Amino acid sequence: MKIAYRILLGLSAGFLGLAATTYWAAQTRVPDGSGLAGPAIALGWGLGGALVAIVVAVVVGLRLSDGTLARTAFTTFLVALSLAAVLYVKFQQQQVADRDDESAYSGIADYEFTLERIGHSDPYLSPRTALYASTHRWEKDLPDGRTCSGKMKADAQRAVAEKLTEFATIATGELTGCGLEATGEQLQFTWAIRGVDGLQQPTGSERFAQSCIDSNAVLSSLLRSAEMATVSSNGKIRCK
Repeated sequence: MKIAYRILLGLSAGFLGLAATTYWAAQTRVPDGSGLAGPAIALGWGLGGALVAIVVAVVVGLRLSDGTLARTAFTTFLVALSLAAVLYVKFQQQQVADRDDESAYSGIADYEFTLERIGHSDPYLSPRTALYASTHRWEKDLPDGRTCSGKMKADAQRAVAEKLTEFATIATGELTGCGLEATGEQLQFTWAIRGVDGLQQPTGSERFAQSCIDSNAVLSSLLRSAEMATVSSNGKIRCK
């Protein structure tokens, strides 16, 4: 039983060390403007704190008598379990608070926008991304054959609408066939826009070379907006 108590003590202490150090690092060690790297930085510190806590727990556990070890292990476990429950409740509350209600989407143009990669060789890139403003949904095909879907946040949906409207005004003019003479990856842009006033705006489908997208501010900003719409999801993401 002493081994079981030591394992319980070590795991419980490790969780407490992970939680405490991650929180401390998030407050004091993550630079402003870290963006998506911020959580990874805090978690790295947290894992270090968990390791230290486990080592301390093992050393202490080796020095305690049987009765004291059992009481210490159970007490530490109860504290860790209580903290886990509190963190779970707070996480669920934050998820609900972060969700946009329907009123947040008012005034955004209705659109459908699809990106398809043609001739791509990178196994980590999504071959297809589709955005549907009327239902606030996005879909992304994964390289392994699964499809993930979620709900766009209002700010992300609005950003795509603005970039897509700007793009549609020049897509069939100066950008037609942009860079297709070059070899390499190409992207098929397919779009349909209905303005806030309900009037149908230009629809179309055009293929662009990746080199053209990289060098054109309108195309590259639209592509970034579409990718961000699938990252900042409003609620759960489902993959099948």
